Amino acid sequence: MRPDSMILDLRRGWKGFLIFTIVVMLLAGMFPFFFPIVQEDFAGGNDLEKAEFVELSAIDGEIMLTWEFEDHDDVLEYRIIEDRSSHMATAKVVASSTDRNVTIPHADGEERYFGVIAVMNDSTKMPVGMASTAELIDPIEELMSTPYLRIFTAGREDLRMDDIAGFMSVEFYSWLFLLVGTWLAYISARSLGSDYDKRRMDIIFSTPIPRRRYLLEKFSLLSLVTLAVLMVSAAFMAFSIALIGEGGELGLQQIALSLLGAWPLFMAVISLALLFAVLLRSSRGATALTFGVILIQYVLNVLGHMVEGLSWVHSLTILTYWDYNSVLLDDVFVIGDALLLLGVAAIVLIVALYVFERVDMPS
Repeated sequence: MRPDSMILDLRRGWKGFLIFTIVVMLLAGMFPFFFPIVQEDFAGGNDLEKAEFVELSAIDGEIMLTWEFEDHDDVLEYRIIEDRSSHMATAKVVASSTDRNVTIPHADGEERYFGVIAVMNDSTKMPVGMASTAELIDPIEELMSTPYLRIFTAGREDLRMDDIAGFMSVEFYSWLFLLVGTWLAYISARSLGSDYDKRRMDIIFSTPIPRRRYLLEKFSLLSLVTLAVLMVSAAFMAFSIALIGEGGELGLQQIALSLLGAWPLFMAVISLALLFAVLLRSSRGATALTFGVILIQYVLNVLGHMVEGLSWVHSLTILTYWDYNSVLLDDVFVIGDALLLLGVAAIVLIVALYVFERVDMPS
């Protein structure tokens, strides 16, 4: 039995399928080339942290900073900068001195990070060192734990941007669901909804094609195209990572498995779009509704990771069950999550088939 509906959809939509495959493939292959730049920036670390140690003592509501600097005779002045974080990314100048010490007002219990910079006679600036009222921690770890960056770490505290797996997790995987999901919402709803919009349903079913077969062929084609997009992108990403010399850290098998875990997730999106197209009999309405569900899922997932008090929220989203970091960071593929997502996709598709076989076809 020939898959006539599938062949027809492929002939009508092959250009769109090809263009989107190329877009995702190029993105997957492009991001690794930015990694050496980011790695160099992070490897440079905090120059103040690497410089000579600055001593700090807090007595009677004041902080005394003292330091040594071998080129003191060539110093025009010392500038003291302060931040609330050890990465000193938003530091401001709070004092200056021509001596190798300074006193700053202080309230007990405050966590403050200070850096000392020497302004030389030729106007160049050299780091002297840093000190804190709190324990100094790794600036990269602190930066990755900020609420904004927690959006992209999927709850993993061991993820680092100076590691190729962590870099790709943040820069590519964290928003792939939104990119591919949006496209699937459109193409899936349009695949079935356009037959309603253009009043082709009565013509289609005047031929001996069962409704169930018609819908299953559309689902099958979209699922296979999605798998092809993911696997081609995996190959391109692995090739790019090998070109920058990081193939030993993140290989084709890990990348392919991490993206394969997204396939059941996107199958659920496809089945949902088809269900909405059956219910609404409109490609526009089905697209908008599916995209709305995708956006809500993404926002809930982000809130769950960004706001500590809402950590339970992300467990309500299907995104929780695409754990790409387990593959990228731990080399573990969670089969149970993939099976659960397949179950969700199957249930939604069964509902769509049930409804589609019972609705009246518009003439």
